[in-house]
Amino acid sequence: MRFYESLSPYDGTLAGFGFGHIQRSNNPRHMIRVAEAARLLNGVRTGSVDPFFLRQAIRPTRESAWKMLCQEFPRLFQETMTTSDFTALTADALDRQLLNAFLAAPSHWPAIAKKATLRDFRDVKRYGMDGASGRFEKVPEKANFERRSPTEDTPITYAPSKYEAGGEFSWEAMLNDDLGIFADFTNRLATGARRTIDKAVSELYLDADGPHASFYTNANLNKVNTTCGASANNPVLSVDGIGEALTVLYGQVDGDGEPIVIDAITLVVGPSNYVTAENIMNATLIDANIKGGSTNNRVRVNNWIIQNMTVVRNPYIKTICTNKPNSWFLFANPSEGRPALEIGFLAGFDTPQTYRKAPNTVSLSGGGIDPTLGDFNTMSQEYKTLVVFGETRISPKSTVGSDGSGS
Repeated sequence: MRFYESLSPYDGTLAGFGFGHIQRSNNPRHMIRVAEAARLLNGVRTGSVDPFFLRQAIRPTRESAWKMLCQEFPRLFQETMTTSDFTALTADALDRQLLNAFLAAPSHWPAIAKKATLRDFRDVKRYGMDGASGRFEKVPEKANFERRSPTEDTPITYAPSKYEAGGEFSWEAMLNDDLGIFADFTNRLATGARRTIDKAVSELYLDADGPHASFYTNANLNKVNTTCGASANNPVLSVDGIGEALTVLYGQVDGDGEPIVIDAITLVVGPSNYVTAENIMNATLIDANIKGGSTNNRVRVNNWIIQNMTVVRNPYIKTICTNKPNSWFLFANPSEGRPALEIGFLAGFDTPQTYRKAPNTVSLSGGGIDPTLGDFNTMSQEYKTLVVFGETRISPKSTVGSDGSGS
């Protein structure tokens, strides 16, 4: 059957689009023809194929154009093929789309960890000095003044490490990529790098039982419990619970026994506490306990507790704190005073960097290296994403934590 003998006007039914001739299936021959149809459509979209040929493919009027299509797309067009067959194939091609990746949570670490820039892979040290900043004593006439010297804390040492992942694409896959899979893949690598950073910082202050056992201790006075100055142990997230945590945090003193001044605060919660945290942050009035006489009374006040406080959601609280997923934390602003945590990035790698392996296929026609042909032996292209950082705990006095158990 020649092309002009098979023409039939669209009758307004699915059969008019060729479903009477071709049924969708997953057999290899059908999928090849669908891919070829997608290649033609993509060529028209990018400008490499004249739209005239797409119109001829859907409803041919010139035999010469049809023959050119058969020559250029032999696995798709045949002289015995009906026009409605191609329409059915384009329906399959147009219906194909790549599902979006799941959204990654915004990075939470900038609100709780100080960012540093590192020059190389050698160890870096952070020195802390205490003392010599306490109150002065009166000095009588002709009496000598007090000589002081600061005390050096044990240096904190850490080093950056490199984290990387990537993939390899064949030349054929790159040419056939009409769904944007390659662009999606590199975006996924960047997401993976950001998640790597967030997870590393999270593990500095989280463990299976909530607040990290070596960082949140009674000795450090940064657990929300009666030993550290609260009136309740590990309160659930609430207005009263935040009040208890502030009592503990504001009770910290430096090496001279002087109070540590903390201004801006970040409240870090997991998925189970996020709604509660937002309700507290957006409340106009709050009911809180006030101690008077021998009994506790409730008082309704303006929501002063949210002043200079922001909420950050860390989804890793759910996956790391498997025994205490309701854990929550307060952090002092890392840019003010001594931070609780620090993360150091190798210079130039504070954001994920994506690289492509240099191609080594040279054209003999004088075109030099062809960047589209990749490796000479496999004609594949390799990509990877790299990030380089190190992380450490600095000051336990700049944070407090509750496992949210209420006990």
